[in-house]
Amino acid sequence: MFHLHLPLRRSTPAGLLIAVVLAVSACSSTSTASDGSAASSPTTSTTTSRHSLDLCSLITPQEIKATTYADVGRARPTIRKSTTECTYKAGNSSQSILIRYDTGADSSSFAADRSVFESHGQQLGPITGLGDEAYYFSESVGASTITTIVVRKGTLQIVVIGTATFYQVGALTRLVVAKADAAGATTASSSGG
Repeated sequence: MFHLHLPLRRSTPAGLLIAVVLAVSACSSTSTASDGSAASSPTTSTTTSRHSLDLCSLITPQEIKATTYADVGRARPTIRKSTTECTYKAGNSSQSILIRYDTGADSSSFAADRSVFESHGQQLGPITGLGDEAYYFSESVGASTITTIVVRKGTLQIVVIGTATFYQVGALTRLVVAKADAAGATTASSSGG
């Protein structure tokens, strides 16, 4: 069981929140197509490799529905260097789920990503008992709540974003961490980068 410490919440426009999350999760490189050529658009790349397909197949649409109640399709992977983003699109796009895996993370890169969120005014809450280190933030956008949980275990950093409660996204995140660990995607903790 993991524990959370609730920070003060403040409202942020949805566009700004999504831009902050994507800015932190995006690498400055372009994605690479399976044939080795650069893809023209990292955000719309349908790049696939054995590594990305394995990561994006860790969580099924049925598992997402069981934890967050979001009815989503199969994951669409996007690769940027050591990161794989798995977008699970819903018929109602506000219920889509994003799971991002960074297999080249360490405590320094985790701290740097955290600093970016803090510098954009996010009120981060710590989570104990999940991975080596973890935090979350939630934002209300209209009648919806967007919850983001970021966890590092060894050299794997996972970001899970969904329009669901902290507890629903937390249940999904616990499942993601457990399945990534069982698949050997996490390695021993690294102290710095």
